[in-house]
Amino acid sequence: MSATQTVLSVLHWAADPDGPPPQGDLFDLEALLRPENDLKKALSLASRISAARLGLTGASFINGNEIGAETLCIAAAIGGAVYHPWESLELLRGVPEPPADALGQWAIHHGLVSPALAGSYLPDAMHHELLLRSPFTSILGFPPAGREDWATGLCEDLAALPDGRRLLVQRFAEPSPDPRKLSFRGKVMDAFRLTGSRRPLVVDIYETAVALYGPAWRERIRQARRILANPEDLVGRQLDLVLSVACWWTPLREIHRAFHDTIRERNHLEFHTYLDGIRFASDVARLQEELARWQEQ
Repeated sequence: MSATQTVLSVLHWAADPDGPPPQGDLFDLEALLRPENDLKKALSLASRISAARLGLTGASFINGNEIGAETLCIAAAIGGAVYHPWESLELLRGVPEPPADALGQWAIHHGLVSPALAGSYLPDAMHHELLLRSPFTSILGFPPAGREDWATGLCEDLAALPDGRRLLVQRFAEPSPDPRKLSFRGKVMDAFRLTGSRRPLVVDIYETAVALYGPAWRERIRQARRILANPEDLVGRQLDLVLSVACWWTPLREIHRAFHDTIRERNHLEFHTYLDGIRFASDVARLQEELARWQEQ
């Protein structure tokens, strides 16, 4: 099986991912630099599907002129990861990170990378490299270690676009069970709330969270409180969960303190839910302060 056939299989899989990505050989990689029509058509279709799944309709997201050999090489690396792990990793490392304005690449790379990483099908060594080449996967999930500032900057670029702003609101509002996602989202929102032009976006996220996911968020807060009430449970993932829920609600607590009227003006920001979140964030912050004083003594 040639690299072209492998890439075709991966692109077709990405259009409707079910199970692990198909695997194949990487023979004749040079052909990816001059793709034939069937490969171009498959890439175009996968790109449109990826953008649609993200709810991205703006021309900047579906411009096919910026999608080419780099994307095909990522698909080849995913499709060769099992049979040719070293070659696939080296191929992936040769792919440059997509620039901030190549939003079409962002969309199709997410369509390839996100389902490939979701099931832990690929070697661990590839995860970091794939995340660097798929900004949407890093932003909507969590960035690779040491690249949090990079990912926050990408969120800032995305927030400047109507489609990008809508995507951040929809995804950041979700009560993810993954502490890593909640913590990253909380840190991004905390950076945004310091800027007047971005503060309404942060409130939009909380209003959407309360309106669409109110019961789920209340349950997430109750779960974290149950853990907090039993100090022997405050280890490992349980501790991460408590800290991540507090981190996610902390920006709203700060906005509530400094710009209370901004919150009162929102019709769908239900009082009891957001107050529970703010109180929980305050309780965790107080415990952290007490622990810090105890450690200083």
